[in-house]
Amino acid sequence: MRTPTKAIKISEPFTGYMRVRRYACELSAEDSGLPQAAACNILSGPGHNVSLVAVLMMHPDGRLEAVLKQGDARPARVLRGEPYVKLGAVGGRWDMPGDDPATVARREVLEELGAPVVDGGLVPLGEAALPTMPGESSEADRYFLALSRLPPNPAPEGDGGGMELPGLIRPVRMSLDELFAAEREGKIGEAGRVRVAYGRALDRLGYIPALGKYVFDLPEDLQKRYDTLGLGAQVDLRKLGEAHPASTSGAPETEEAQINDVKLLDRVNTHLEEAALLVNARVAHAVRKDGGLRIVGKPFRIQFLHLPYDRVKLAVWARDEARGPLVLMEWVERLPMAIKGMMMTDEYSGKERAELMRQDLLEARMHVGVEHRREVIESLSEHAAEAILMARGLAGEPRRLGSSVDASPGQSDLRYHYFQLEVPLGMVDKRFVPLSNTARRRRTERSCGGPSSRVATGTPRGSFRAGRLAIGAVPTRRFPWIPYGQICSLFVVTFHEKSLRGSHGLLLRWPAS
Repeated sequence: MRTPTKAIKISEPFTGYMRVRRYACELSAEDSGLPQAAACNILSGPGHNVSLVAVLMMHPDGRLEAVLKQGDARPARVLRGEPYVKLGAVGGRWDMPGDDPATVARREVLEELGAPVVDGGLVPLGEAALPTMPGESSEADRYFLALSRLPPNPAPEGDGGGMELPGLIRPVRMSLDELFAAEREGKIGEAGRVRVAYGRALDRLGYIPALGKYVFDLPEDLQKRYDTLGLGAQVDLRKLGEAHPASTSGAPETEEAQINDVKLLDRVNTHLEEAALLVNARVAHAVRKDGGLRIVGKPFRIQFLHLPYDRVKLAVWARDEARGPLVLMEWVERLPMAIKGMMMTDEYSGKERAELMRQDLLEARMHVGVEHRREVIESLSEHAAEAILMARGLAGEPRRLGSSVDASPGQSDLRYHYFQLEVPLGMVDKRFVPLSNTARRRRTERSCGGPSSRVATGTPRGSFRAGRLAIGAVPTRRFPWIPYGQICSLFVVTFHEKSLRGSHGLLLRWPAS
């Protein structure tokens, strides 16, 4: 297994708000000890990392509503034929002097939703930073749960830049079922990151969607056995719940609220290795209507990485009644993350691992070139998933996990495509690990393989008992009340935890002893 011994910056192809730096590394192999050379470009923004927040509103009876940001406008998304404006996650970079993750989380909730976090309502969701694009970028997410109370007519002002335009951004309330449906259907740009954030938030609160109950309301035996999988003790915030005024129905009839497109005013490309481009452009929000395009607001500058490929992620898994779901993990090289941990520690808050080898799901690049028709891209991704299996001597028909998703649309147009394949327990070897162990590691180790996690679902109804479907949910000998849909919808997308969707399954919450 190769490990990095030294690294040097050899060039900086682009310097601006975003930076591209090229590094050369010397790697040693454990078996021979002979040094080997490697090089890579690393995309980074100020502070490198992001605080990403699962914002919830809690009612007096404990009922939860999710709050997302409407008006998430991303020019990079348009290059892939996706809508310019989607629902988006609440979050922001650690780009101000003295920023720490919690401070950024509070600031972003106020800026993007127009409402503060309630006292005692900000809860960290793991100490590990989860990379968003570990093959290309140094960016990683720290997750938080935030309880907020929206006024009847919130008016978020954004960060003062041209992208977060007042009137364009506004909070959107939705039930948890609506949240997960929007994520599956591609209505949320950063769906994988959203799924991870809200999945962790519900785990930390001890809320079990499959039952519609909090763990505090269940028998004492189940309370004692409940496991947040590395997030620490569950927290009971129901005392902070209060009645919330109804939302204003529909979008406001303002010009900003009608923004649905972007106008490119000028663009300069910096050519990088492997046909990648760093796009430095001046753009403006616009309304496309009746065949015309009308600019709204002041132009602003954006910089992002344009890639000729997407990434296809495949979760191969098996059911084991003794150990819970098992998933196939591989060791992969993540050179940008290793260099970040070695060379960039003075540029961000905290410390992260510098190991080269990280565990991840099966993965392959998929060349997309200039082809952006959805049906063609979907067909290409299906063939790529089949090729992943063939390359490893496996067979089966991978199942798509929802719509493809943005990896990190503020810094790149890269998209993730997620698939899953269930295999018989007899095919399990030492590469398969319990899903609960994988989730726990992603939440506690500093900067694991990365978040190629974007999500998807498609969950049959019924229950799991000795590998067969039954009507409703039935108790089993080892696991009380295991809804089958929670097991089959294992995968949440992007890497690891994000790719192992539906991590609220009761098999995970109460792993076998």
